[in-house]
Amino acid sequence: MRLTMDTLSAPLTACRLSALMLLFSYAPLSLADGTLTPGGSLGENMRMSLDLSSRITHFDRADETGYTNAAGLDLHKVFSGTDGDIGTLTVQLYWTRIDNLIMRPGFFDGPDDSELVYRIVNFNYTGLGTQAPHFRVGHFEIPYGLEHTVDTNGNLRDYTHGRNLGVKADWGVSVNGELPALEYEVSYTLGGGQEAERKEGSYVWAGRLGTPRDNNQVYGVALYHAELKNTERNRLGLDAMWYYDLYGLFAQLDIGEDADNDVLNGIVELNWRNPQETWLLFLQNQYFSTDRSDGDQQALRHNLGVQYTPDSHWDFSAQYQHDSDVFDGAAEARILSLQARYRF
Repeated sequence: MRLTMDTLSAPLTACRLSALMLLFSYAPLSLADGTLTPGGSLGENMRMSLDLSSRITHFDRADETGYTNAAGLDLHKVFSGTDGDIGTLTVQLYWTRIDNLIMRPGFFDGPDDSELVYRIVNFNYTGLGTQAPHFRVGHFEIPYGLEHTVDTNGNLRDYTHGRNLGVKADWGVSVNGELPALEYEVSYTLGGGQEAERKEGSYVWAGRLGTPRDNNQVYGVALYHAELKNTERNRLGLDAMWYYDLYGLFAQLDIGEDADNDVLNGIVELNWRNPQETWLLFLQNQYFSTDRSDGDQQALRHNLGVQYTPDSHWDFSAQYQHDSDVFDGAAEARILSLQARYRF
C-alpha cells in the first residue's frame, strides 16, 4: 500500500482519541511533592501536573485588552520493559478560553471562543536502543530552528514558527534520535495544525540536524517543505545558540520561498539568567522580508521580556512587543502581555 497523507489521517485521529482516554485512565490520583501521581504500577516513571495560566494582552494601537485563560494537564510517562525503555508518552491538553483577543491563533473561531488545545500529544517509540532511530506518532512541534530546541509552550517567548512556517505543531509521524555528537528528527505531517486532517491538500515535510542541545554551543541546519492553504512554502534554516557565563546569544536565519516570492527571515536574541535561574531577561530582534508582486517588503519587530520563576509552581512573565517597520498595509504592533502561571 502506498503511504499518503490521507492514509495517515485515520490512525492519527485514533492516536488523538486514545491519548485522551489514556489521560483519564490513571486512577486513583494522589498529590505528593507538588505533583499529581497516579496510584499503582502505571504511575511508575510518570509525571503529571495540573497547569493553570492567565494572560492579559493589551493592544496599544487598537486600545483593546484581551484575556487568555488556560487549564490543562501535562503528562510525561516513560514505558519500560525488562530490556530497557520502550517509549515515552507526552500529553499536554489545555482547555483554553479567549476573550476580546483581536490577534489570536487561527484555530479559534473569533476573538471570544473556547477550545481544547493540543499542545504536545505523542508517543515516541525508543525500544530499538539509545542510539538507534526512534519513531514518533501524534502531535508534536515541527523539527525546525530554535523553536525545536527551546521549550516555549505556554510562555510569552517564542521564535515565530507561525509567521515563518505557517504551523508550529502538527499531527504526523517522525524519525528521530540522538548520537554522541548529533541529534536529528525528520517528520511528515498533515498540515492541519490542531486538527488531525488534511486541509485543501496540505502536508508538511521538515527535518533538523544539530549538535546536542545541552552543549554550550549548539548548531543546527533544517529543511522545510509544505503545502498550506494552497501555497507552497520552502525553507532552509540555520540556527545557533552560544552560552557564556550567565548570558546566551541565539540566532536563526531562514532562506526560502512562499509560492514564487523569495523570503529572508532572521532572529537574534540576547538573554541573561541569574545564578539561581529564577530570573530570565531576553531581548529579541526579528526581521522579515519578501519580494511580493507589489515590491520588496520588510518588517522589523523587537520583543523585550522578563520571566520570574521563584519555585517549581509559580511562573510570572511579561513581554513588550514593538514593530519599528511593517509590510505595506499592515499596522504597527505595540503589545504588552502579562502572564501568571501555576503548576501543581
